[in-house]
Amino acid sequence: MKIALVYPPFKHKLFNENLFFVDEHFGMFPSLGLAYTASVARNAGAEVKIWDSIAESKPLEKVLEEVKDFSPDLLGFTIHAATTFWDVMEWLVPFKKELSIPVIIGGHEVGAYAPEIMSHKEIDYAVLGDAPSILPGFLDAYNGGKNFSKVPGVAYHKDGEAVFNPLPDKTTPFEDYPFPARDLLPNHRYFSHVSQRKNFTIMLSSIGCPYNCKFCAISRTGFEARSSKNVVDEMEECVTKYDIKEIDFFDPLMLFDRKRSMELAAEIKKRKLDVVWSCRSRVDVVDEELLEALAESGCVRIFYGIESAVPEVLSKMNKGINIDQVRRIIGKSADVGIRPLGFFQIGGPGDTRKTVEATIKLATSLPLDYAEFLRTVAKPHSQLELDMNHILGYDYWKEYIKGNVQEIRNPAPWTELSENEIFELTKKAYMAFYGRPGYVLKMLSRTKSPGELWKYFKVWVKMMFTRIPESELHSAILDEKEENIKTS
Repeated sequence: MKIALVYPPFKHKLFNENLFFVDEHFGMFPSLGLAYTASVARNAGAEVKIWDSIAESKPLEKVLEEVKDFSPDLLGFTIHAATTFWDVMEWLVPFKKELSIPVIIGGHEVGAYAPEIMSHKEIDYAVLGDAPSILPGFLDAYNGGKNFSKVPGVAYHKDGEAVFNPLPDKTTPFEDYPFPARDLLPNHRYFSHVSQRKNFTIMLSSIGCPYNCKFCAISRTGFEARSSKNVVDEMEECVTKYDIKEIDFFDPLMLFDRKRSMELAAEIKKRKLDVVWSCRSRVDVVDEELLEALAESGCVRIFYGIESAVPEVLSKMNKGINIDQVRRIIGKSADVGIRPLGFFQIGGPGDTRKTVEATIKLATSLPLDYAEFLRTVAKPHSQLELDMNHILGYDYWKEYIKGNVQEIRNPAPWTELSENEIFELTKKAYMAFYGRPGYVLKMLSRTKSPGELWKYFKVWVKMMFTRIPESELHSAILDEKEENIKTS
């Protein structure tokens, strides 16, 4: 059996949290979802290929031609979230038409929006949970007569109606997942906006998050972490098999378990791996001893969720940190040689122009090497989305997937700022942080290659001189609707 897995390009959306110039230059990352799926399918006996159209700069027509030559029995796509659904459909529909073979879709959000996704007849099957727990059973049934009635976690069509099988009672522990099939990926092409070494890749050492920030959906997925040995085994495979020199852990909260984090640092150091790495964390789960151990193991960056300078806004976000912790941990990170990045929210619950100005002032006062300023948006399954849907009177993301509503800048009823003000203040924050002469000189001194310098320069020019596109601005009608929502 042959399976073709296709990774189409994803465009900037009006409802994205990043500004357009950030999305355009944020980086190029492998699809871990497809790479995990490929490993699971190969272990089940399938021959698998992955087409990463983004990394390989291949248009739909070229990928379609190559997939035809491969002559697969099954075609697979993944969605990151509800926000990427129509990007996938732009490729899925013509592929389905040309190849006339079954299409299966998976991804983190598929189970949450299964009825809406399966309303599109071009999609034959959907994996409603994690691939290691579900895909082997599906492939057995597919090869054995296509009786899916007893395959847990699968959606399919029968007699013109969508059928949704319940998830399996027992799921595969994250520890037992096969390592992603990186041999099917163009590892030399991946990078992030702050990476400095090639080859570059991303990893996951844990999934989910035990916290409950209102702007984030991940806390509602549970939390599970792999052992430090298992994680470093994968790191070693990256280094020895794929010549990877830099790894970015995409865990929402990698350093939650201090004991595991210390063990992880010790294991990396013991194996003397020629690799540097970065991760994401909260400021309240690390201390100086842990930071020193992480730095000694090759950790070069930590991305901290700081969000706001104002205690009242942090409280309304359910963030659970304070600014003293922020100043102390950012300072200690820099002291031990870890280059900190701060994530900040613009237009969060309770934000005003005054609170945003305070956040910008905090960002420029901290010893941060990088900062990202994100528009607070109603992400699927976040508490903010529930608040927004209650006011709108319908579930925007479900209607978006079904094709009943257009891509729009969703209203933000939790702040008095208009969407245009949020955009302008977000761009102002970027200019204030990255436009400082002292910052520019510091980063130039740390740049290691002409390619890295050119990467930074392109982003800086767009940030400083590009006007807000008309498509990003609300019309007067939308502004009026938004004002009515906030006052209702």
